[in-house]
Amino acid sequence: MKGFKPTMFFSIIIPVYNAEKYLDEAVQSLIKQTLSFKEKVEVILIDDGSTDKSKEICLQYVNQYPANFKFVQSANLGPASARNLGVEYVSERTDFIGFLDSDDLFSNNTLEQVENFFNKNNDVSLAVIPLYYIDQREGDHRLNYRFEKGTRKVNILEEHQAIHFHIGGSFFNSSLLKNGKLKFQEDLHFWEDALMINRLLLHEKRYGLVSEATYFYRIRENNDSLVNKAWYKKERYSDFLRKCYKPIIDESLKRYGKVIPYVQYLISYHMRLYLYEKNNVIIYEVLNPYERSTFFDELISILKLIDKEIIYEQTMPLYFKEYLHSLKENGLPYKGVNTEPLEDIDRVIITDWKIKGLRLEIKGRFTNRFYNMKQDDQLFIKRKDKIYYMESDKVSKKEIKVWGTVIRDFSHTGFKTTIPLTFTSFQFGLEFSSKQKLLNNFSLMKTVLKKLQRN
Repeated sequence: MKGFKPTMFFSIIIPVYNAEKYLDEAVQSLIKQTLSFKEKVEVILIDDGSTDKSKEICLQYVNQYPANFKFVQSANLGPASARNLGVEYVSERTDFIGFLDSDDLFSNNTLEQVENFFNKNNDVSLAVIPLYYIDQREGDHRLNYRFEKGTRKVNILEEHQAIHFHIGGSFFNSSLLKNGKLKFQEDLHFWEDALMINRLLLHEKRYGLVSEATYFYRIRENNDSLVNKAWYKKERYSDFLRKCYKPIIDESLKRYGKVIPYVQYLISYHMRLYLYEKNNVIIYEVLNPYERSTFFDELISILKLIDKEIIYEQTMPLYFKEYLHSLKENGLPYKGVNTEPLEDIDRVIITDWKIKGLRLEIKGRFTNRFYNMKQDDQLFIKRKDKIYYMESDKVSKKEIKVWGTVIRDFSHTGFKTTIPLTFTSFQFGLEFSSKQKLLNNFSLMKTVLKKLQRN
């Protein structure tokens, strides 16, 4: 019949562990869906050994909606085991299985939009929705660029940057999971979702993007998520490379005879987490010298499989890209690569200014997230074809280190100078390697007006 849309039934699996503070909000986001909850949705709550009141909250919903809720008690075995257990309780009539963490939320149109997508695209087995942060952090996830073109299908062989990691907000054709061929690896307590999803994508090649719905991912105040705790576990290092990166690489080699760009982009994108300042120092607390050396060797061996161009496509700061590039080419210790300031992103920021008599006193700093200003570099002012060099003001001592090596040094970026008030407008510049580059313009009148507006 023309215009007929087949009805679909959803099973949503929620692993629960000490989530009494957030569980009710998560469940309510399902009950309040624009799709008929009572007719089209079942929720499978897996209490993974909670010690708070999570079980009581779960049982309240089972009693209130006995036809729509199932409750399963398990030992504290981790999210992979809880999700696999949840799949075992999925109803026979279920068409699609979705996953929601117990402290996260769906937008109320999520299931309706996912149903609309699968009604129009029955040739894909996985659909995902955009992720936005809530609570202690707001904004959208950096991978949401995939949704800028709207709801559509993606082929990973054609769009290698369209990588996907997260199980939250992912919806699977139920037959994929119910036949037991696709499971979460239970000996992993992190990245088990990314591994399962990407094994599927290497086989299926395509998945769906549903741009109209939203998955709200909660960043908790106490920062006690499994993701953050993982950095203090030995298995987050060499074991992780062997059990997570390596299987995806091997699967790509088996299916395509090479490490395809999608896999290269996926791994180099995720690898940046090891470089973050808050993470890279923990390795010295967790691993002994031999374990660290083994990890570095294995990380570098994986980097050698990633094309330099793929590394430089990443959205991370250039100094991280250069660090990965140097590791790939030269190993440790870090040797660095030569760079120059880049067009259109270099500028001087005025941090303080005041008028003293007939002179203007200004302080500021050169900013460029890519270029590391050297000790012999000099900032200057250009006015009417004359150059005036500025005195260095080493008030900014912040530096970025990765595994004990400084890869970004801000100590030479600051300046201070006093100029006549007749210098109402001029242009900043940077002198480096016997070359000069002009930066942004300065207007005293505009600066004064901005200050008046703020006041």
